[in-house]
Amino acid sequence: MFWKIIKKIILLILALLAVFLQFSFIPSLPPFFQAINLPLAALLVALIFLGLKEALVAALIFGFFLDSWHFSPFGIYLLTFLAIIIFAQIILTHWLTDRSLYSFAALTFFSSLVFSLVWNLLNFFFSWNNDSGHFFLFSWGFLKQTSFSVFWLVLIGGLCFIILSLTSNRLKPVFLKKR
Repeated sequence: MFWKIIKKIILLILALLAVFLQFSFIPSLPPFFQAINLPLAALLVALIFLGLKEALVAALIFGFFLDSWHFSPFGIYLLTFLAIIIFAQIILTHWLTDRSLYSFAALTFFSSLVFSLVWNLLNFFFSWNNDSGHFFLFSWGFLKQTSFSVFWLVLIGGLCFIILSLTSNRLKPVFLKKR
């Protein structure tokens, strides 16, 4: 019981740190680096290494903090992160059967695409004044930002996967002994 509480506190502190970095440090970087999405990378790593329940808790924490500090309508990040966790879990259970670097790269690639689509779609529908006059899918800025985001998420996710697989026994192959 004590370790579960400690794990939740550590998860909360890491979520706050990722949100603070997302809002304070990353926007000050050049445009190519502004597409880094630390909370989404942390959610996917939490889904792989901690499981569905902890990833859903992390999605609620990240969504609440990001919605509290972002200027979009409240609940967009929360709904998007919950949708991404459910989408990623479906992908993990039905299509990606192993826990390899390639399957994690595919998971981060598709999750980043779905995140961009869902977040922009919810933002488009809940915005009261769409003065741009066109749907976001047809804009060059959306395609450029999505491609940068996919690149950074796959790179950060791959690095996290490699580091955590070296330090954890969760992803080690298990061989059956012959009798």
